[in-house]
Amino acid sequence: MYPGRIRWAEVVEQARVVIAAYEGGVTLRQCFYRLAVAGVIPNTAAAYRKLSAHLAEARRRGAFPDLIDAVRAIHAPLAYTDPGEILADVPELYRRDRMEHRPVALYLAAEKDILRAQITGWTAEYGLPVLEIPCHS
Repeated sequence: MYPGRIRWAEVVEQARVVIAAYEGGVTLRQCFYRLAVAGVIPNTAAAYRKLSAHLAEARRRGAFPDLIDAVRAIHAPLAYTDPGEILADVPELYRRDRMEHRPVALYLAAEKDILRAQITGWTAEYGLPVLEIPCHS
């Protein structure tokens, strides 16, 4: 279990290890739960807020990697300053539908949009569609 007194500098370093274990990014909530399950910090709202504050401060100093934050993402359509700019991107944008002419289509599903974003990061190069299917209890 976590020690009675939390040493936040050590927690930040352990959070860095947690984040390094993920490909495609991790959310603050995922990092918090991993630390809580490992007994590094208590599973409380106060500990979550303190972790958020410490990691934000470390990110502002450039001493910690960015976290996924789907809530605050700006979703804007692609825009180009001139036609040459879009033509340069065409080879990267072109992708055949890998499910075309198949009797069965493969889709990946995630319970939450943040997981959908993470899975998309892992599978985008394979052209696999990912959707969110909220589970309600």
